[in-house]
Amino acid sequence: MRAFNIVADENMPLVEALFGDYGSIRKVNGRTLCADDLIDADILLVRSVTQVNSTLLKNSRIKFVGSATIGTDHIDEEYLARSQIHFAHAPGCNANSVVQYVLSALAFAGRLTALLAGSQQLAIVGVGNVGSRLARVCEILGINYKPYDPPRADTEPEEYDWVSWEQVLNSDVISLHVPLQQSVSNNTHHLFAAHTLEQLQQETLLINTARGAVVDNQALTEALKSKNIQAILDVWENEPEISVALRQRCLLSTPHIAGYSKQGKEQGTRMIFQAFLSYFKLEDKTFSQPTVQSLGHEILWNNKLTFAENLTSSILSAYPIETDSFDLCQLSETALKNGFDNLRKHYKDRHEYPQWTIKNITNRDDIKRMKALGFRLV
Repeated sequence: MRAFNIVADENMPLVEALFGDYGSIRKVNGRTLCADDLIDADILLVRSVTQVNSTLLKNSRIKFVGSATIGTDHIDEEYLARSQIHFAHAPGCNANSVVQYVLSALAFAGRLTALLAGSQQLAIVGVGNVGSRLARVCEILGINYKPYDPPRADTEPEEYDWVSWEQVLNSDVISLHVPLQQSVSNNTHHLFAAHTLEQLQQETLLINTARGAVVDNQALTEALKSKNIQAILDVWENEPEISVALRQRCLLSTPHIAGYSKQGKEQGTRMIFQAFLSYFKLEDKTFSQPTVQSLGHEILWNNKLTFAENLTSSILSAYPIETDSFDLCQLSETALKNGFDNLRKHYKDRHEYPQWTIKNITNRDDIKRMKALGFRLV
């Protein structure tokens, strides 16, 4: 077996552990990666900040591109196909992480209790890997939700009780999970433009964990000034040079880390590693390596409180989303560009629900629901 020259985004975990036996690895800044970095490289491993196209690859000998991401809008897949460069990505790798981000956002905003009580309604725009898991969580918790996904509704009309666009705009909370696409049949670029934002109901909460350009950021800034609505943004137009005015007006502002749980990031690398092995017909040399177990974290359930109160507390204990918003919002305007990427590069380990143990819970229905969400119970 020949050794590969592998270039990888420096923010990808487990690269050395998984790919190390198959060649030399050079880790680079994904945002500033350029064609000169790929001289003599065979394998390119990226995340969403790298635009992979002819400009980057035309003079390289790259044969395999792996993106440890759900989305692929940063990849020119047509060019890769024409150039006979194999492409693999990681659909669903961090879906649980994004769903848990949304739950923490709802809990922080005080909307979770209202959704549980049925006094507010949640629209899920885009019911793919992430949206479908958010829908499943709603089912576990007894939350009524409105699924909106025209391409899926056309091919799977019986899968969900699909709603209209007008029903989405009449919702109390709207959570976005669509890919960024610009096509006649399914254009999601500026899906929420000025005229759409104008139609939102008073006190609507808009959550975007999809792609920044799904929402017209300038129009949203103006809407937040003129209308009584709220926004929680994890993704932005023109990252890392995001709008300071918009950041200041959002209820929560985070630096594109919704999918950044430790488990989600590691799963992304593992998925493209398996695709790498399959494409080159290689043996997996990592099977005997011990799996590193994360230390458990405990949450104490208070049986004197309601389920909604305990759920809110548990979700915010597992992921206190306001700390990530504080870190981004405290950056000065001059420090924001570099600071945005530094927060992502040095992001602390954030663990998904199976790494958390809830103690002292006694109600059978509560036990069933918390187990279904993924928490461990003792």
